[in-house]
Amino acid sequence: MGRDHGAGDAPAASAKAPALPSGPLQYLEATVSDVRYLAGDQTTKGGKVAQATVLIVGKTALSLRQKYAFMARRESIDCAGRRIFDELAAYYDAAGRLKTNEIQSSSLGRPAEADDPEVAIVCADTPPKLRTLAGYRDAQRQSQLPPDNLLALFAASPKDADLAAWVCAAGARGHWNPKLPQQCDQAVTLNSKSTASLLDRGFLKVAIGKNASADADFQKALALEPDNASALFGRSLMAGLRGDRAASRQDRNRALDLDPRAPDWLEANYRVQISAEFRKR
Repeated sequence: MGRDHGAGDAPAASAKAPALPSGPLQYLEATVSDVRYLAGDQTTKGGKVAQATVLIVGKTALSLRQKYAFMARRESIDCAGRRIFDELAAYYDAAGRLKTNEIQSSSLGRPAEADDPEVAIVCADTPPKLRTLAGYRDAQRQSQLPPDNLLALFAASPKDADLAAWVCAAGARGHWNPKLPQQCDQAVTLNSKSTASLLDRGFLKVAIGKNASADADFQKALALEPDNASALFGRSLMAGLRGDRAASRQDRNRALDLDPRAPDWLEANYRVQISAEFRKR
């Protein structure tokens, strides 16, 4: 399948390894063991040839090959022939440290398969709009189980913005602890430009019945990112609950135009029950 360069340690040619993307990520698919994203700022297309970087996030810190948390895979794609060439994969631990990299295919390439959804997206004349995240840390919080000692790590480093965001994200997804509302406040303070942290705090507030405060968080998220489908859907839910059906329908329609899977994603991630009424246009 390729050549492995020094498993366990950073390779000598590490400069050639694809970096973990810090820019926008588009959700591709989830498998049993991982979640896959397309790095928007590392994807280009010229004629019938495209360059793409796929981020694969293990559902645990050791999901990938039973010892890695992330894989970043850079690909050259022949759009006309639907073939992938020159794959270079880099494996990282949960802290984002490069551990090893390898060449995964030869110059002959291989046919694109069902588990290569990035090909259809990057090769499309008009790429579809997909749900986006801010970078690999955001993807980790969304997709990977938090470490058992996350709260202890945060207690030891309460000014660490990434740890604060992960504590809030984990709590919004069901890992409750008594200090969670204050921890989410800290996460938003430390990540003041993060739509994700505002959404996490907003949906946590929905879960504990603070709808007006949740609505304010969705409004703040939309001020940062007006086309965020999750924030629009959250604001739609709040409008519906206070009886403003027209405003609820307007936001819901916009959210579904941007991401038809928004209600399913929100229900799965935040464990909120979204009735049939709030799924209809």
